[in-house]
Amino acid sequence: MKGDYLYAQDGIILGKSVDKNRFFAQAGRERFDGNGGMSGVYSGNFNGDIVRGSYSGTYVMKADCSGSVTFTDNLKQVSHYDIYATQGGDEFVFVQTDSGSITAAYERRRVAP
Repeated sequence: MKGDYLYAQDGIILGKSVDKNRFFAQAGRERFDGNGGMSGVYSGNFNGDIVRGSYSGTYVMKADCSGSVTFTDNLKQVSHYDIYATQGGDEFVFVQTDSGSITAAYERRRVAP
C-alpha cells in the first residue's frame, strides 16, 4: 500500500440505547507511505454536526492482501480497521473493528494527472 487514496464512508456510532445512536457520513483522503505509516484528512457529518479533522497511524499488510490499520485522530480518538486490498493495492475495503461502531467503506488509489 503506497500513495493517496480517496474514500467515502458512512455508518452508526452506537449509543447506550437505540435513540442515542449517532449516524454519520464522511469523506476524505489518506496517504499510505509504503512502510507502515499512514495519515489522512476528512470532513464529516455526525448527526448534523459538521466536523473536519486529521489523523495518523500505522498499518500492516500480509502476503494475502489482508491487513489492519490503527490510527489516532486530532481529538485523540483511536480507531481500528481490518482491510482487504486488491493485488497491487489500487483498491481496498475496510471494516471498523471497534465495539460501538458499525461502518465499512471502499477506497481507491488516486492517480495524479
